[in-house]
Amino acid sequence: MMRFQNYDKQEIMQWLRSRFSKIENVIELYLIGSMLSKDNIEINDVDIIQEVKFAEKMDIIRHARIIYEIQGSFLKKFSVLLHITSFTQNEQYEMKSFLRKNDYIKLI
Repeated sequence: MMRFQNYDKQEIMQWLRSRFSKIENVIELYLIGSMLSKDNIEINDVDIIQEVKFAEKMDIIRHARIIYEIQGSFLKKFSVLLHITSFTQNEQYEMKSFLRKNDYIKLI
């Protein structure tokens, strides 16, 4: 288990936006979870949801590699895990249903 770390929510949101806005497969990105409770908080992980689109199988493989690198960079910078839940365009209803059950901030 990771140690709790104290980080500014705005710093993490900006970092996530800068990384995910460059990925052409990402349609939407949401920050969810305990991190939303206050501005400067102690966290042991960060949870996000991404809506993605893929035209070909190779798009999925490339995207998985990019996400793996982002998770590694996030862990190195913030010393906490980045948990990513993905929904495809075909799963919009399920994603919206999941978001309705959680507090969230749209990042992209």
